[in-house]
Amino acid sequence: MTEPNRKEEIESAEELSLEELNEMRQIRREKLKALRENGRDPFLIESFDVTCKSADIIRDFEAREAEREKAGLSDSPDEDPIRVSIAGRIMANRHMGKASFIDIQVMNFLAPFAVTADKAQIIGPPKVVTTGIKVNPAKELEFTVEAHKKPIYEIGDFSPVKIRIPKVSIAEEEIDRQIAALADSRATYEKDEDRCVKEGDDVLFSIKTIDAAGEEVKNLNADARNYTLGMEFMPKEFDDNLLGMKPGESRTFDVASPFFNKDFTGDIETTEPATFTFTIGLTEVQKRVVPIVTDEWVLKNMPPLKTVAELRDEVRRQGLTARNKELENMKNYSAASEFAKRMKGPIADELYELTRDDIVQNMQQQLQSQGKTLQEYIEQAGGEQSFSMQLMMQTREVLVQGFSLDALARHLKLNVTDADIVDTFHMMAPGREFEARNEFEATGRMYMIEEAALRNKANKWLVENAEIEEMD
Repeated sequence: MTEPNRKEEIESAEELSLEELNEMRQIRREKLKALRENGRDPFLIESFDVTCKSADIIRDFEAREAEREKAGLSDSPDEDPIRVSIAGRIMANRHMGKASFIDIQVMNFLAPFAVTADKAQIIGPPKVVTTGIKVNPAKELEFTVEAHKKPIYEIGDFSPVKIRIPKVSIAEEEIDRQIAALADSRATYEKDEDRCVKEGDDVLFSIKTIDAAGEEVKNLNADARNYTLGMEFMPKEFDDNLLGMKPGESRTFDVASPFFNKDFTGDIETTEPATFTFTIGLTEVQKRVVPIVTDEWVLKNMPPLKTVAELRDEVRRQGLTARNKELENMKNYSAASEFAKRMKGPIADELYELTRDDIVQNMQQQLQSQGKTLQEYIEQAGGEQSFSMQLMMQTREVLVQGFSLDALARHLKLNVTDADIVDTFHMMAPGREFEARNEFEATGRMYMIEEAALRNKANKWLVENAEIEEMD
C-alpha cells in the first residue's frame, strides 16, 4: 500500500476550517494507531491467499445445488459447506451497533445474474438502485435493480418475405489480380548495381545503435538488415542520412525523435525527443524481384498445388466461399429488414437512447482497436449532422428488427437450445467461442446471448422460407 494521497488532502482542506481539519487528522491518526496496535499496519504490503475466483464459486455452487436437489436435500441445511477465500473491493462499510451496512461492487456484479435467472426481458443494462444493504448471514442478500422492460409488438402478417440478392461469381480478372498480389507478396531482393542510395531504394546494411546513456539498443542492432527508404519505418532524418551512401561505406550520425523516448505514450507533441547514435554499414543497394507465376513456381511454393490451373481453381474456390459467407449475412439482414417493415407502433424515446448509446460504445471500442477516434470517424462520415442521421437510422433499424424477430419467435413458439447458444457464440466470436462463453457466464450476461440466439433462430426461419430472387 502507499501513503495517503496528499494532493486530495490539500484540496479538501480548502473547503474545511482549520479546526475541522485538525479534528479530521486526529481521527485518522487514532484509527491508524488502533490498527497498528492490533498488528494491522495499512502501510505494509500484506498477502491474501485467494483460493478461487467469483466465476468458480458461481459454477461450483450451481453444480452443487443441482446435486443436492437431485438427492432431495435442497430444503435442508448444508452439513458439509465448502470454505473459500475470495478477494473483492469494499466501497463503503458502516457499522451501526451490531448491524453492518455494506455498499460493494458485488451488487452490480450480481444484477445480470438476477436478470438471467428471472428470465426478465429487458433493454439496456440493469441498474442497481440500492445504496446500502443490511448484511444478515442467516438470510439471502436482497437489493433493488431497475431496468427498462422490453416492449411487446405484435405483427399480423407472418407470410414469407421476398428479397433480392446478387448472384455469386468470381470474374477471371479478379483471379488475375489475386494471383498478382500473391506473387508480389513473395517478392525477393537481389543485389542491384553499385550506386549511391536514393529515395525509395531497398538496401541491405549492418546497424549499431547507442542511446544517450551509451547503452546498446538491442532491437536496433544487427549484422544484416533489409530496409526500404520512405516507408516511415524510421524518422525521416534517419532516411536522409542514408541518401548518397555507397556500398562498402560506413556512416555514423545522431537522430533525435520522440519515438526513441522510453516514456513515449503515443503523443508526439507532448513527448520529449531522445537521441540515438546510429552506425550504418551499407552492404548493397537492392532491387525487388516479383516472381513470374509458372507451373514450376506453383509446384515449389504452393504445395500441394502443382500447376497454375490448380492455383486459379483454388483462388476461385476460396473467393466463392468468402462471397457465399457474405451472401448469407446479406440474406439474414435483408430478410429481417423486410420483415421489420410489418411492425407497427411507436418506440419509446428512452429505448432509442439506450440502444443508441450501446451502438456508440461498441463503435468506440472498434475504432480504438484500429487506432482511431470517434471524432475522426464522424468527420469521415460527413460531419456531425450526417453522422447523427446515420446513427438515428441505424438505431431504429436495430430496434425494429429485434422487436420483429421477437414477435416471430413467439408466433413460431421457438425455444433456445444449447446448440443455438453454441451457434450464437460461433457467430459472435469465431475461433474463441469457449472463451467468449466463459466470459458471459462469469459475468451473468447469458440473458443477452439467449435473446440473440432466439432472434438468430427466428431470422434463420425467415431466410429458409423467403422467396429469393437472384440478380445478375
